[in-house]
Parts: sequence; C-alpha cells; structure tokens
Amino acid sequence: MVLALGAQQVGALTWAFTPTAGQSADAIRAALREGRLWVRVTTSGQPAAEIVGLFSAVAGSSTMPVPAAPPALSSGAPTPAESARFLNQSTFGSTPASITSVQTRGYSDWINDQIALTPTYHLGYFTARRAEYAARNPTDDFPGWQTPRQEAWWQHALTAPDQLRQRMAWCLSQLLVVSQEGALDASHREITLYYDMLLRLSFGNFRELLGEVTRSPVMGLYLSMIRNRRPDPETGQQPDENYAREIMQLFTIGLNELHPDGTLRLDARGLPIPTYTEADIVGLAHVFTGWGPNYDPLNPPRWTWGAQTVAPRLDWFLYGSDLERPMTFYPEYHDTAAKRLVRGAVIPAGTDGQAALDLALDNLFNHPNVPPFIARQLIQRLVTSNPSPGYVYRVAQAFMNNGSGVRGDLAATLRAVLLDYEARSPSPLADYTRGKRREPVLRITQFLRAFTPTSPRLSDSRLFLNYQYGLQHQVPQLSPSVFNFYQPGFAQPGRIAAAGLLSPEFQITSETTVINEANHIDSAAFYGIWTPELVNPSLAHNATTNPNIILRSDFTAEVALLERPIFTNTQNQQALLDALSLKLLDGRMSEALRTTLMNVFATLPSWYLGTTDPTTLRARRLEIVRTAAHLIAISPEYVIQK
Repeated sequence: MVLALGAQQVGALTWAFTPTAGQSADAIRAALREGRLWVRVTTSGQPAAEIVGLFSAVAGSSTMPVPAAPPALSSGAPTPAESARFLNQSTFGSTPASITSVQTRGYSDWINDQIALTPTYHLGYFTARRAEYAARNPTDDFPGWQTPRQEAWWQHALTAPDQLRQRMAWCLSQLLVVSQEGALDASHREITLYYDMLLRLSFGNFRELLGEVTRSPVMGLYLSMIRNRRPDPETGQQPDENYAREIMQLFTIGLNELHPDGTLRLDARGLPIPTYTEADIVGLAHVFTGWGPNYDPLNPPRWTWGAQTVAPRLDWFLYGSDLERPMTFYPEYHDTAAKRLVRGAVIPAGTDGQAALDLALDNLFNHPNVPPFIARQLIQRLVTSNPSPGYVYRVAQAFMNNGSGVRGDLAATLRAVLLDYEARSPSPLADYTRGKRREPVLRITQFLRAFTPTSPRLSDSRLFLNYQYGLQHQVPQLSPSVFNFYQPGFAQPGRIAAAGLLSPEFQITSETTVINEANHIDSAAFYGIWTPELVNPSLAHNATTNPNIILRSDFTAEVALLERPIFTNTQNQQALLDALSLKLLDGRMSEALRTTLMNVFATLPSWYLGTTDPTTLRARRLEIVRTAAHLIAISPEYVIQK
C-alpha cells in the first residue's frame, strides 16, 4: 500500500510519497511515471480488490490553445509505397491491384469510389453456409454454431470489394460493442444482422447510427436495456442503468469533459470535469424504459410452444423474444416523470417515450465531447495510437461540420482521418511516437491479402477461414466485455507509459500472443492454413482421396523474380526484397532488416540453387520467398504499422 485514498475526491489530496514496503519515494514516483502504479478499491466482499486500475498521465488544460495548421501536402499522384501505406490504414491490407487503383485515382477519388460501392453484407454468406451445415446434419439446432458467422467475417475482410466500408465497420464494432460472450452466445444470425447494420451505416450519420444501436434488440439484450420498466414503488424495482452508463462512457462522451482537440478540460482547481453524474445515469435509465421485443399488431407474434397461439402484447413485452427487428415501444412500462440528462437538460414530465428517447440521444449527440471522442478513436484504429491534439482537432471539426453544415457525417469524418497531414505526410514516419501496433486480426488479413490464398476447390471462391480457436485474443464479435478487446487509453507499463504514450493493442499483447500470431504467419507462409471444410463435402473424409481444404498463400509473383535469367541470384534477391517491402512494409524496409535478410540468403550453400532440375530449383526458390516473407512478417517493422 503506497497511499490510502480518503473518502473524498482524489484530486483534493496532496500526494506526499514516503518510503513504503521497501520502496523509496523516488522509486514510487518512478513507478507512477512508468504506469506501474495501481489503484485498488477494496470492499468487505472483495478484500483483494473490487476495482483495479492503472494510473496514467493525460494532457489537460483549462484553456485549449488553438492548433496551428499543418504544412501543405505535396501534390501529384501517390507513389506505390504511399499507396500501400494508405491502403493498410483504410482496408484490411493492400494488394497489387489496389495499389495501382490508388495511384491511378488518387486518395480522394479512391475514397469516393469506395463509398459509391454497394455494401457487401455478411448475411447472405452466413445464411448459405449455415444451410450447408444444416443439410449435412439435419438434427443440429445450431448448424455450424459460430463457424458460418466467423467465416463470413474473414471472407469479406479478405475479398470484399468495398474494403473501406468493411474496415470502417470493424472500427465501429469495437466502439459500439456487442459480443457473443454471454447471453448472445447462440445468436449467430442476430449478431450478423447487427454487424450488417454497422456496414450499412458506416458512411452515414452518427446520430442515425446511435439511434439504431439503441433500438437494436441485440444491444438491448447485451446491455440489459430490453424490457426495462418504470420504477415500481411496491417492489422497489428500479430501471436498469447498464445501457445508460455505457452509452455515455463508451459510445459517445466518455468520462471527462474534453477540449475540441481531445485533451482534458480542467476546472479552476486544475481537476478534470466529469461529463455525467449518478443522477444523470438514473435520468437516462428512466428514458430507456418501455422498450421491449418487436411487436407488430398487424402480424402479431405467436408463442413457439403449445398451440402456436397469438401472444398478448404486454405478455410479449415480458416474455417474448425477437432479436432480429428493432425494439417496440410499450408506453405501459415507460416512466413518464421528468428526467434529468447531462449538461442540465431536462425532459418534461408526460413526454412521449419515443420522443423522450430522441431528445436524450440528441442531447448526447450534440454534446461537445462527441466529435473529439469519436475522432480520436477512429484515428487510433486506423492510423496512430498517439495522434497529436491538432490531428484530433481537425478530424473533430469534420465531424462537427462536413462542409455543408451537417454534424456527425461519418464519411466526412473518415475522409478527414485518412487525408490528414499526419496520415499522409512521410514526416511522422520518423517520429517514434507515431504509428500503432497492428491488431492481431490485421496481421493476418494484411499478410493473406498480400499473398492471396488459393483453394483446391477451384470452382468455389470461398476460403472457409475461421480463426476463432486459433487467435482467441481477438475474435470478431467475441470481445470479453463491452470495453472491447483493449481500451483506447491503455499505456503499456514501462518505457511506453514513461514516454507518455498510449498503446491500446498492447493490452492484449503478451509473450504467448506474440508466439501465437507468429505461428499463424508461419503456417500461412510455409504449411498452408487448415480449414474444417472437405475438398468434396458430399463424400466421407479420407486423408488421401478427400482431405480437408488447405489454403496456400500464392507466392507466384515473388518466385518469378528469382527466376529472371539475365540477373544474378543476388540481384534477384534484392528485387524480391523490394517487392516484399512494398507488399508488407509499405516500401519502407530498413537497411538493417534488408542486410539481415541478405545475410540469410548468403548462408545458402552453392549447391542449393545450383541444381539443374527445374522442379527442384523452383521448390527451393519458393522456400527462399516463404522464408523472407515469414521473417518480415514477424519483425517489429511489420508488427508496428507506421
């Protein structure tokens, strides 16, 4: 125990550290700077700690300095390296074709083209795939369990043409989180519909998205808002506060007031200003009363047991279930009293429940915290974990006004993220504070899109990929909680925290996960990716005549570089590294890494490439390519996206 916190606001205490538990005062202060000092809130029921958290340094001021305008970006067509960098920020990985497209169209027109594409939804793939599983096992109540949904996600991440939309939906799914961990574990179709809603609204307005998320029965069940009822003085029952708390803390405004550049706004005492109080949570929870399972009076639902009788409307509120259609408002269960909202707003008594919901969402949507809150998280997911205040400010301005007076335009906000000076200029590349760790799934998708896998089932373009049990620390729509896989404010204790930097993805990084991800890259490079699908699913499994599909990464173009007869082996190997640098490192392979790889090539005995047998020679050249690609993809230069 370093310091026992009193029963008043922490900021009112003077932190005078004295030597404690064998630690000097300087050691305690060093631990605080390096993010190694924990706060534990204990209770009688949990003496070890009810709540545990790390202290971290955050910039704040009472008055925000207006950020200076960034330097102008150079004009002209993007280079291949610049195009690759842009694509690795805006898609699930660059490909030779997409690099050419960005070079030809330019950044802005490429974004326009992507926005204009018809959305590629997941439901069609999910439905067809689950039907296949059902046909193979007619007695299975949940054909394929979560496999069809996982396959749909990976299929579209790797092959969908609307890559910008797919990547944006992935960002939004980590902000407006629902998960199949818990009550939704069997809701595979319903989770797919929720994700398709994110796809549909990825370039829409954040206010519309907030409304659909709030009325979503999937979210209603996940955060226990569905069937929320007005207070009952006889039983003492009160409205559930879960969604009211999370929509403020995680989806819109955060815990403390922000300046437009995302830094903390401090009061006259130099303390953070909370965005909401417990009374605000209570007021908002009362707004969220009366919403229950969808009920269409023209086609009323029927109970799925007994004689299939029509369900009475109020009974359906209490006991019915429909996780596919938006929730219905039941005024009988709504609290009509006046309700307090953040920033002193009040919804008058007697206000219609649907109108009250819109007023509450408008209140949050128009809160000054929303633009920087959303801007920072989009920047962190796409470009850098530590954007400058100026970068956040510029993106927040686009959220506030898309140029036509519209607030909340996600397409305009995304465009501002990707076209900002800090995203497009090469200058930040030399700054160690810029960039981000590639998320585990992005390490895989970007490698596989660079070397598009092929399947032995040539008439079928599906990949049948499912990393649910292999990449368990980040499985789409299976985050451990509403707080996502990692939190945007996480700073890895030690040198990163001491430098005042954030490193969100490091929250799920450990010795085990690093080895796990490297092993998946190893399989993709050398051995192929095993899938549970048979080459011929209509026949019984036979390891020889009907094996499982193994996806093989395609290194044909890279092997061809080593086969050029007019160049020496060394020249061909240098050309190979140039090609791999563009595909995996945005054309920025360091001289140190290049030297290391060339030294690896130099260890090959003369006879290795001296064979005259063309089949053997091609196989050995393929091994050289696989080795180089594997070593690059497990290097720090690849793991850290700049």
